[in-house]
Amino acid sequence: MSSLAEWSRRLALLAVSSGVGFGVVEGAVRWRWPDLLPRYGTFEITAAGPFRTFRLAPDPSIGWRMPSNRRFLIRDAEFESLVESNDQGFRSSRPQRDDAPDAPVVAVIGDSVTEAVQVTEAQTFVKGLEARLAGRWVRADNYGVSSFGYPHYLAVYRHDVARHRPRVVVIVTFLVNDLADSATETARIPALRPRYALDSSGAVTDLLPFQGPAPAADSGGLRRLLRDHCATYRLLRSIDAGQLRAPTAGRFGGLEERFVSPWSPGLERDWRGAAWCLQTLVGLARTAGARVALVALPGEDTGSDAAWRSIEARSSGALDRELLSRRLAELSAQLGIAYRDLSPEFRESYRAGRRLHLEKDGHLNAIGHEVVAAALAPLVEAELREAAGGPISR
Repeated sequence: MSSLAEWSRRLALLAVSSGVGFGVVEGAVRWRWPDLLPRYGTFEITAAGPFRTFRLAPDPSIGWRMPSNRRFLIRDAEFESLVESNDQGFRSSRPQRDDAPDAPVVAVIGDSVTEAVQVTEAQTFVKGLEARLAGRWVRADNYGVSSFGYPHYLAVYRHDVARHRPRVVVIVTFLVNDLADSATETARIPALRPRYALDSSGAVTDLLPFQGPAPAADSGGLRRLLRDHCATYRLLRSIDAGQLRAPTAGRFGGLEERFVSPWSPGLERDWRGAAWCLQTLVGLARTAGARVALVALPGEDTGSDAAWRSIEARSSGALDRELLSRRLAELSAQLGIAYRDLSPEFRESYRAGRRLHLEKDGHLNAIGHEVVAAALAPLVEAELREAAGGPISR
């Protein structure tokens, strides 16, 4: 056999074995992360048709936001929804205005649970709240953005909410990961890690602009082909962008540190920054004449007794289910604002056999949004009444 034929045979074997190996890896990735499959993802809807894209664009003022006046189709194994952005880049099919509208404004600030791309806009608890508060008479605006924490809530109020002069500001905190998303060194997405100005004693004096790499665009024919058809490529891109939930972190994100008392020095440092942000936000809103309420939403981890038992079973020490909520309640009392933890409503629903979170995604399902809207309505109506100095006319 000639040397050329021998080398050809070896190259053919190498190609076949490499193809088989890659096929095994690709199959394993698609099995482990089914949301990476080509039929899932975010697609912008344009006149030329839908195309896969990254929904959020960097913004140093708040971290990131959606491009303004866009429409996105989001497909996942558990849901499919249409998401529209307004002129400020937040989820709403209704434009914002710099002048105060005739109806009292309720600004709802939060993270991805508030943004709620898993359900239709009409199903979100923000729209449900508005409907329960006399519909057109009260305007509830959604300022939820994925992966935000307490520093981002302050930034959103400063740069986007304050100029609309809301009557009531509702800060909706997700007990699962808001503190982790506020971490200066370990927040999951580097571009969103807060930076603080400190005085000589190390106390926080200001929140600095966010800075971080923009998500790299997949340009070019080969990259586009890999993006649309190769789950392994998308997995590597997600890891590089810090957007992937680690599979070894446990079903509820590996964030059980917040249940351990006393907190670690790192967690206490993050809490001090978070508390400063909440205190500053409340002060700014009060100066502008607004009422503020802080509302805590549990994840399935603490909202479901069965899920909590599974967390306790794998823990090597004692856990405190209410630890973070108590810290938030104490801070709210110090700031003189209303605080409401909806854990009791969630636990009652789960005990009655009603699931409020998507099983894999972890965000609220449509039933969960209904529960939140129903619980928020009397709280917000009371705050509106206090802001108006008397009963609310219908």
